[in-house]
Amino acid sequence: MPAPKNLKVLTPQNYMGVMFSIPAGLGVRCDFCHNMEDRASDEKPQKVTARKMMAMVKNINDTQFNGEQKVSCYTCHHGEQKPAAPPAPAGRGPGGPPAGGPPPAAPAR
Repeated sequence: MPAPKNLKVLTPQNYMGVMFSIPAGLGVRCDFCHNMEDRASDEKPQKVTARKMMAMVKNINDTQFNGEQKVSCYTCHHGEQKPAAPPAPAGRGPGGPPAGGPPPAAPAR
């Protein structure tokens, strides 16, 4: 494989590992983000978005986990192109108390 070009977030040392993790993380193939005739091209908006997301993941790992790889694409995407919505906070949603909790109790007389 030729040397990578146009790396902005990844490094020559880590890009192959990251690229091989994308199918499991997002359930997509190379051509989802890359122009297969010119992989360095940024013409596809999916590649620009992926680069932003990789920068976000790197920032989270660097600032919250001392650079350890604790968060990855799979953390949120679970093999899907779009991550699922997060679950509702406990006690909220259908059948739970309204946002802000129950109303305060009336003062005792």
